[in-house]
Amino acid sequence: GLARGESVTVHTTGSITEVGSTGNTYEISWDNADASNYIIMEQIGTLTVTPAPEEPAEPVEPGRDVLIIPPEEPEPEEEPVSLTINYVSLDGDLLAPSFTGEMDPGSQYSVNSPEVEGYTVLRPNVSGTITEDTVITVFYTPVLPVEYGSAAPDEYVIIDEFRTPLGLGTVYINTGDCWD
Repeated sequence: GLARGESVTVHTTGSITEVGSTGNTYEISWDNADASNYIIMEQIGTLTVTPAPEEPAEPVEPGRDVLIIPPEEPEPEEEPVSLTINYVSLDGDLLAPSFTGEMDPGSQYSVNSPEVEGYTVLRPNVSGTITEDTVITVFYTPVLPVEYGSAAPDEYVIIDEFRTPLGLGTVYINTGDCWD
């Protein structure tokens, strides 16, 4: 860029009126800036004139030169796509009414999963960008009563794949590990 208060004037001088191509040109006037303080990096384009379409113009009335250009066919509107979200237990039982909606392809969506008494949702929010008819299944795990420990009998502990089981403390469990 230019230093504060300095200015230059750039005029494009390239021109072409016949079918063909030529490199564009420009002139620069350094107004109140010192050209020796700057390096110009040119990225000059090409001017191109293409031939007119070879289709003959059809006059509106004989003797008048008016070109009739047929309207372009509008792009067909995309049909809406459907999003269905099913809320089921690990056994496949439907626990809440399914969400269904229609939207335009490319639309973003975000749907909160409903709470179901006695169950913990594994995916509290479903979101993304829809491109085609989509069916998503959200699973729920049952909340199991505490069998061991200091919790009262009517309290529940959520057991899912993201938490450490009771009584093991801070340990890492890998797939296939067994505990007695």
